[in-house]
Amino acid sequence: MKKNILVGGALGALTIFGLFAGQASAFYPQAKNLTDEEKSQLEELHTLVEEGNFEEADKLREELGLPTREEMQARHEEMRANHEAIKEAIENNNYESFKDLTKDAPFAENVNEEFFAKMVEMHELRQSGDYEAADLIRQELGLPDKGMGHQRHRFGSQDN
Repeated sequence: MKKNILVGGALGALTIFGLFAGQASAFYPQAKNLTDEEKSQLEELHTLVEEGNFEEADKLREELGLPTREEMQARHEEMRANHEAIKEAIENNNYESFKDLTKDAPFAENVNEEFFAKMVEMHELRQSGDYEAADLIRQELGLPDKGMGHQRHRFGSQDN
């Protein structure tokens, strides 16, 4: 029986980033409702991708109703472009652009001029290396912790 187990795009992200389904709920809360069978199928998909068996992985992905690698890559590129546009809006102190670009974000209902001013301040603190103060603002705004990926930004690139 075919079952579309797309859960808010999270499952597509699981395969593109190579996370095991058993660990999925730690990174994607939407994945908590997966059955053991669905988790097993995602683990199988992950293994196929890791082994470089993309043809079989594509067949299983289609059977599970998941997006293709091309669709996931296109979505990833779209998200990256949107992230860059949001970053530019923050750097240029352009509230209207930020508001428009984040209209579908989980925090969209909180976006107002005060929220945006705090985002700008948080960004400036990160750029100056004051990660602790920036993190306090992140918490104040109710934004999720980026986890270890955020650590990469601290010591590596300036993609904040």
